[in-house]
Amino acid sequence: QRGQELQRLTVGLESERSRLLDAQAVAKLGSWETVLDTGTVTWSAENHRIFETDPATFRPTHEAFLALIPPDQRDLVDEAFKRSFDKPGPFSVEHRLDFPDGRVKYIEERWHVVFDQHGKPVRARGTSQDISQRKLAEIALQESALRIERLNRVYTVLSQVSALNTRIRDRDQLLNEACRIAVNKGRFRMSMVCIAEPGSGRITPVASAGKSPVILAAVQDLLSSEENAANTLVARVMRDKAPQIVHQLQGDPRVLLDGLYAASGVGSLAALPLVVDNQSVGAIVLYAHDADFFQSEEMGLLLSDLAREVSTAIVHIDRQDRLDYLSYYDPLTGLANRTLFLERIAQMVRNNQDDGDKLALFLFDLERFNSINDTLGRDAGDALLRQVAQWMIDNSRDASLLAR
Repeated sequence: QRGQELQRLTVGLESERSRLLDAQAVAKLGSWETVLDTGTVTWSAENHRIFETDPATFRPTHEAFLALIPPDQRDLVDEAFKRSFDKPGPFSVEHRLDFPDGRVKYIEERWHVVFDQHGKPVRARGTSQDISQRKLAEIALQESALRIERLNRVYTVLSQVSALNTRIRDRDQLLNEACRIAVNKGRFRMSMVCIAEPGSGRITPVASAGKSPVILAAVQDLLSSEENAANTLVARVMRDKAPQIVHQLQGDPRVLLDGLYAASGVGSLAALPLVVDNQSVGAIVLYAHDADFFQSEEMGLLLSDLAREVSTAIVHIDRQDRLDYLSYYDPLTGLANRTLFLERIAQMVRNNQDDGDKLALFLFDLERFNSINDTLGRDAGDALLRQVAQWMIDNSRDASLLAR
């Protein structure tokens, strides 16, 4: 009877052990024990499966366990284990497992320390659980929240820059305000707008925010250098009419001042062309603290909208300036037109009536001008008018006294 009872207990223990192993496999939960005096370590079969070690060849020790953990987390895990000898638990720590094929697992270690009657730690018993699914979900959630937060920052810049069109009519003021919004509202480290000068094509920074005088001077030196100007990121963006995104600024060969920017806390940047009538007129550059700030597809769409909004603002202001110019100036000669001439004459009359001074008005007429138009064509006549106007400007002490 005693043998039968022993056999029944053995079968029961084996059945219980089998159920425990099955439960550990389902829960991806291994168990381990470390005898602190001898350093003897025991792992369950599931622990070997989690760490992907062969029970036949891998002898678990604390040092061998640490060797499986990536170097950047090894000290963290070891110090957490050693600190647990000072007081009762429970304790826990999370770490990664990086495999040669590129796979990554996330493991949570939980344990408690057993003390003898004298308060000396004698052994540690714990579990290792594969929490990769939970951890990857947490990471995805964090990345999604970060992506949305970054998109909201750029959208804030876009919406506030869009509102500038209705209240600012000076180009330089608008561009400086756009840069200020990018830094203050979008929380970018710095921002800059460069414009190509008509005719020469020379690229010049016309607005910025967050940039130190040292960096601004270095940028201006680069853009004015015949040797380096064409190799700058701004020049490439304008030449290709396509944005350039630098996800990791430090060491990127496209950024000629990467050392200065990195020292100023810049991790990534986006350079966007400003295109008007299919011609690149400039570029706007946003500098972010974090690397990989501009990665998502939605970010690219928002950045394109921002560049388009700034370009539209430039077009609107230039056209308004052109209308204002045509309201008061002759488009052919650049001299004041009839409207501005009459306003100035009226003002001078009022001023001279008060002072008692006299006015003289000179009228210039070009003899036989019609014959030039008739024989040489209107283009030749226009060229003559421009030449005469320029001669008058060059020989007048005050060009505002002239009009056509």
